[in-house]
Amino acid sequence: EVVSRMDAFLEMIRPDAAHENILISTHAIAMKGALEYLTPQANGMFWGKYIRNCALYAFEIRDGKYTVPKEVQLPELIHLL
Repeated sequence: EVVSRMDAFLEMIRPDAAHENILISTHAIAMKGALEYLTPQANGMFWGKYIRNCALYAFEIRDGKYTVPKEVQLPELIHLL
């Protein structure tokens, strides 16, 4: 259910996200759902992964598709913006 909700949310923002940077702030369980949705080959891997407080993940839209998210540190995020 969490993956379905994040799927709907990420698809809703896809048109805007293709043209500008968007910051999504959420709790760990929703982040795990987003990571599962954005990484179909994960097969549940993120449910057992520890997501630390204030974890940062970056992904882009290329050719209309989301890229695989990667965890980034704050200095990297500042560079991406």
